Amino acid sequence: MKTGEGGLELLKELEGFKRNVYNDSAGVPMIGVGHLLTPSERNSGVIGIKGVAVTYAGGLTDQQVLDLLSQDIKPAEQAVNLGVKVPLSQISLTRSFHSHSTLEPEPLPAALS
Repeated sequence: MKTGEGGLELLKELEGFKRNVYNDSAGVPMIGVGHLLTPSERNSGVIGIKGVAVTYAGGLTDQQVLDLLSQDIKPAEQAVNLGVKVPLSQISLTRSFHSHSTLEPEPLPAALS
């Protein structure tokens, strides 16, 4: 399954839509829709978006935020699609993506397989 428009809107609502760097509730630097800035991104001031090195110090455009979200959600979609062995409703799928999209990709808990 793939995240639908409703799911993307829900992620924007839950995570926020931020063009500039901000710290999440744990003090971790993020940008866009819950994109965790990697140490490399923090040190370089550059994010790879659609194969292009983008300097984010002055903020991202709306389109760059959307492209980054689309890019970030793909590994989460793959993890959920590979790890979940039972049918999911679209909302359950979106919640699963949300759980994995703000973290480094890792295997799903055994309870979901």
